[in-house]
Amino acid sequence: MTTRGEQRRFILVPTYEYNYLYSDVMSHILRATRQAFAESTSEMNRDTQSIAVLSYPNIYRENVLANCLLGHEIGHFVVEQSQLVNKVMSQIQLNHDLLQKIIDEAKKAQVGPQSTMTDFLSDEMIRAETTNQLTSVLDSWITELSSDIFAFRILGPVFVFSLTKILLTLQPFDVSSHDHPSARTRLKLLLEQIEQQSFLPDLRKVTGANLTIAAEIVSFFEGLKKETIGASRVPPSSREEVLEVEILDDAIEGIREKMIAEVDRIVVGHGYRTYSATMMVNDIFQLYDCLSSFVPPCERAPGEPGDIVSILNAGMAFMIGGKEEYYTHFQAKDIRKKLEAEEKINQLILKAIELSYLETRLRI
Repeated sequence: MTTRGEQRRFILVPTYEYNYLYSDVMSHILRATRQAFAESTSEMNRDTQSIAVLSYPNIYRENVLANCLLGHEIGHFVVEQSQLVNKVMSQIQLNHDLLQKIIDEAKKAQVGPQSTMTDFLSDEMIRAETTNQLTSVLDSWITELSSDIFAFRILGPVFVFSLTKILLTLQPFDVSSHDHPSARTRLKLLLEQIEQQSFLPDLRKVTGANLTIAAEIVSFFEGLKKETIGASRVPPSSREEVLEVEILDDAIEGIREKMIAEVDRIVVGHGYRTYSATMMVNDIFQLYDCLSSFVPPCERAPGEPGDIVSILNAGMAFMIGGKEEYYTHFQAKDIRKKLEAEEKINQLILKAIELSYLETRLRI
């Protein structure tokens, strides 16, 4: 992942939760040690080995495409270590008009049968509390969105494909929380990046024998884009909630370019290898053919094993456009059989990566 010599360790742990999770073990150890020994831990902060736990749903143990979401969890580690959120949060500006409307709504809140918030709190206190709450949410959202951008930079469109599959089974499209922006917000940002980083524009230029595959990939992401710009399907429950969504979206829009630039600065500065549209178009169709032939390892040319990230993106393309072959081969006519066939595709992709990696190591 990186050419720098930082000491980093990841512990990969299966979990029975239906989600991917990140936990920085060393920060908890240092915090506990500071509390026990006060300033005696100052030396420990220097050159301390970083240890993080990455958890994945046990049901996805062999689902290599779903496990692309570990890129997001590694992004959490990178974002936290780089202090990216603090740098971006210093640029945050809340819309004053929207903030005042939220405060006005909060002041109307009933506390008991005959009292409102203003009977207990001053306008200044309500403003401060509202601002603190919004800032706390933005801190969490920027962390999530920055981790998404990081994962997309190193994995490419397959991360967006995999994230879509998980997000749309976790919660409604427009539901957000204190910790996470809505699926719509996250996917909208990533789909903009797919266009800006030339993945779809370059695929639209493909001609000849690969035209059908390229068109199917483009169609998938264009269909997803139509969903993200459509009307909200889950209306907020109150006027205050409507205003909160507006002010948070406005604030994110205001620092979007700064946030992306910070992620790119970290990716370049730390030597992470990015996945480009050029790499995708050069590799994906040959690797797709390898998967279609049911014969891993995936090779770009005889004796030239495929790159792992390119194989993942070829697997995404095969899941979008080639799974009908598997439906036919395994006589999958009902939903159970089709899911079993898709599981076979995941196993094929995983085996292709294993053998390609082994061949690469043997040629070093």
